[in-house]
Amino acid sequence: MSTVKFREMSYEDLSDVANINVLAWKYAYKDILSPHFLENISLKEKVRNWQNGFEKYSDLIRLVMILDDKVIGYAIGAQNRHLDLVPNSESELYAIYLNPHFIDRGHGRELFKHFSKVIKDNSFKSMCVWVLEQNMKARGFYEKMGGILTPISKEIEIDKNKLNEVCYEFHGLNL
Repeated sequence: MSTVKFREMSYEDLSDVANINVLAWKYAYKDILSPHFLENISLKEKVRNWQNGFEKYSDLIRLVMILDDKVIGYAIGAQNRHLDLVPNSESELYAIYLNPHFIDRGHGRELFKHFSKVIKDNSFKSMCVWVLEQNMKARGFYEKMGGILTPISKEIEIDKNKLNEVCYEFHGLNL
């Protein structure tokens, strides 16, 4: 049986990460976002965006999950970008995605736990994550991981649609 490994994301990983991003969005948001929007997500554009942001946002904590020498997931975060809304969380998980072929096998839980450990190792004691209110699978995942749903929400726009994000907090990070 293969063992997953974790390491810091490198520039060479960005094509794989962009591909996971596209696949995961099409899987996770198929009942939330329009099929037309999801079908038209450009992998080429995603790769370019990841490459452009890689050096620009060098202070981020970026991990990849490796199985059989292939990137199957990633997690990114750093300081809480919304301290005005969520003052009790020092850090924020900006994104966590798996290749959909590896969902429901425990890999998401492993990736989340490892990311939380790295966040804690970087002297953060708490973390928040924003999730689309309609994304019940992701919300259930964060609740299983010990996240506490806060009364805080914010509106975002994707494909000209206004959607609500809700916030989960994790304190202690002893996962």
